[in-house]
Amino acid sequence: MKGFKSTIYTLLFFSFLPVFSVAQNEEETERRDTLQLFQRDDISFILFDSINIRKTPSLQGEIVTKLQIGTQVRIIGKSANCLYLNGVTIPWYKIEFGKNQEGYVWGGKLSLAAEKSAKNIKTLFLFGIEKAGSNHLFYTVKAIQNNKEISSVSLKGFTGILKDHSFELLSNKGLENVDDIINIHGYGEFCGDDAGQHVLFWAKEKLHYVDLLHSGFDAPSFYSETFVYPSEVEGEKGFILKHVYAGEYSDDYEDDWGNPAILLSEDSYTKYKWNGTSLIEVN
Repeated sequence: MKGFKSTIYTLLFFSFLPVFSVAQNEEETERRDTLQLFQRDDISFILFDSINIRKTPSLQGEIVTKLQIGTQVRIIGKSANCLYLNGVTIPWYKIEFGKNQEGYVWGGKLSLAAEKSAKNIKTLFLFGIEKAGSNHLFYTVKAIQNNKEISSVSLKGFTGILKDHSFELLSNKGLENVDDIINIHGYGEFCGDDAGQHVLFWAKEKLHYVDLLHSGFDAPSFYSETFVYPSEVEGEKGFILKHVYAGEYSDDYEDDWGNPAILLSEDSYTKYKWNGTSLIEVN
């Protein structure tokens, strides 16, 4: 599902104050901390197994059917009714599935993004919300084959319940014992905000959590961590290079183009090798 973004659309009137005082599983209407996950005609997939599809947007609604994990659905409407579950408030969405079948499902049971493996198109990766923490969300990445979960990884999102996160699927970028590389990005929205990316590998029919790469900007300082893979311009065959790039912009100096000069405090590379389960630093 190329190009499908996992951007979380939110209702934000003045400022966000997290309020999670209502009871678990409580039905309610939209609030300013309600996560707006989808737009009309978005394509999504069922994120968990045997999910109830209801005739009306409520836990008391008649069950129309159950859908298996990995079932494709299309968003055709959004109810004003919401459900507080797993620490987060999300609306009920009306979906279309199968041959013109319709029903309602709580938005937290749907994937925010989905991509097929570059190595094996029968493997579908799903990305979605697992639960909420005190000031962040926990996300899950799942590998699905024939509507069955074969591997999954849970990860802690970057600070901010409403922070935008996105899913990115790469090829193996020249790594011989890796089939796919997955990045989960969290975006900084102001100076000093928490941001970066979680890196996962898909190898030998299993999802592996690899590393957390940080990045951020707090004027005039900046900091970033990135991986350089073998197939990239600066890459080395058989190795992963971790590039740390940090410094600050100086108004006292200018480059040849009249822009503020960059005063670097670090520009380093550390070499790693993937042993099939984790990264090993190479001296």
